[in-house]
Amino acid sequence: MIIPIEEIQTLFERLSPANQQRVLEFMHELAEGHPVPVSLPGSPLPKGKPDNVHPGAKPPLAVVEEEAVEETEQTPPDSEQIDVDEW
Repeated sequence: MIIPIEEIQTLFERLSPANQQRVLEFMHELAEGHPVPVSLPGSPLPKGKPDNVHPGAKPPLAVVEEEAVEETEQTPPDSEQIDVDEW
Protein backbone atom coordinates (compact mmCIF):
# COMPACT_ATOMS: atom_id res chain seq x y z
CA MET A 1 0.00 0.00 0.00
CA ILE A 2 1.52 3.28 -1.07
CA ILE A 3 0.45 6.45 0.73
CA PRO A 4 1.15 9.70 -1.07
CA ILE A 5 3.49 12.07 0.77
CA GLU A 6 0.87 14.80 0.40
CA GLU A 7 -1.63 12.78 2.43
CA ILE A 8 0.91 12.24 5.20
CA GLN A 9 1.76 15.93 5.20
CA THR A 10 -1.91 16.97 5.32
CA LEU A 11 -2.60 14.68 8.26
CA PHE A 12 0.60 15.75 10.01
CA GLU A 13 -0.28 19.45 9.70
CA ARG A 14 -3.66 18.83 11.37
CA LEU A 15 -1.94 17.52 14.51
CA SER A 16 -1.06 19.62 17.54
CA PRO A 17 2.64 20.51 17.91
CA ALA A 18 2.97 17.95 20.71
CA ASN A 19 1.51 15.18 18.57
CA GLN A 20 3.63 16.26 15.60
CA GLN A 21 6.68 15.75 17.82
CA ARG A 22 5.42 12.29 18.86
CA VAL A 23 4.89 11.32 15.22
CA LEU A 24 8.35 12.57 14.30
CA GLU A 25 9.95 10.55 17.11
CA PHE A 26 7.92 7.50 16.09
CA MET A 27 9.09 7.84 12.48
CA HIS A 28 12.72 8.14 13.61
CA GLU A 29 12.35 4.93 15.62
CA LEU A 30 10.86 3.13 12.63
CA ALA A 31 13.54 4.42 10.27
CA GLU A 32 16.32 3.32 12.62
CA GLY A 33 14.87 -0.18 12.88
CA HIS A 34 14.15 -0.03 16.60
CA PRO A 35 11.26 -2.07 17.96
CA VAL A 36 8.19 0.13 18.31
CA PRO A 37 5.55 -0.42 21.00
CA VAL A 38 2.10 -1.43 19.84
CA SER A 39 0.59 1.62 21.52
CA LEU A 40 2.38 4.91 21.98
CA PRO A 41 2.93 6.22 25.51
CA GLY A 42 -0.04 8.21 26.66
CA SER A 43 -2.45 6.55 24.26
CA PRO A 44 -5.28 4.41 25.62
CA LEU A 45 -4.89 0.67 25.66
CA PRO A 46 -6.84 -1.28 23.05
CA LYS A 47 -10.22 -2.64 24.12
CA GLY A 48 -10.30 -6.11 25.57
CA LYS A 49 -8.00 -7.88 27.95
CA PRO A 50 -4.53 -9.27 27.42
CA ASP A 51 -4.64 -13.03 27.05
CA ASN A 52 -2.45 -13.56 30.11
CA VAL A 53 -4.73 -11.72 32.58
CA HIS A 54 -7.39 -13.67 34.40
CA PRO A 55 -8.90 -11.46 37.10
CA GLY A 56 -11.12 -14.26 38.42
CA ALA A 57 -8.28 -16.76 38.77
CA LYS A 58 -7.30 -17.61 42.34
CA PRO A 59 -4.50 -19.79 43.63
CA PRO A 60 -5.53 -23.21 44.95
CA LEU A 61 -6.49 -23.29 48.62
CA ALA A 62 -3.56 -25.59 49.42
CA VAL A 63 -1.12 -22.96 48.11
CA VAL A 64 -2.76 -20.20 50.16
CA GLU A 65 -2.69 -22.36 53.30
CA GLU A 66 0.97 -23.25 52.73
CA GLU A 67 1.91 -19.58 52.32
CA ALA A 68 0.02 -18.69 55.49
CA VAL A 69 1.86 -21.37 57.46
CA GLU A 70 5.21 -20.18 56.07
CA GLU A 71 4.44 -16.59 57.06
CA THR A 72 3.42 -17.72 60.56
CA GLU A 73 6.63 -19.70 60.96
CA GLN A 74 8.65 -16.64 59.92
CA THR A 75 7.15 -14.50 62.70
CA PRO A 76 9.94 -13.58 65.14
CA PRO A 77 9.51 -15.28 68.52
CA ASP A 78 9.82 -11.95 70.38
CA SER A 79 6.93 -10.36 68.44
CA GLU A 80 3.71 -9.50 70.22
CA GLN A 81 1.51 -12.55 70.57
CA ILE A 82 -2.25 -12.13 70.35
CA ASP A 83 -4.53 -14.60 72.03
CA VAL A 84 -7.72 -14.85 70.01
CA ASP A 85 -9.62 -16.19 73.02
CA GLU A 86 -9.03 -12.87 74.85
CA TRP A 87 -11.23 -11.01 72.39
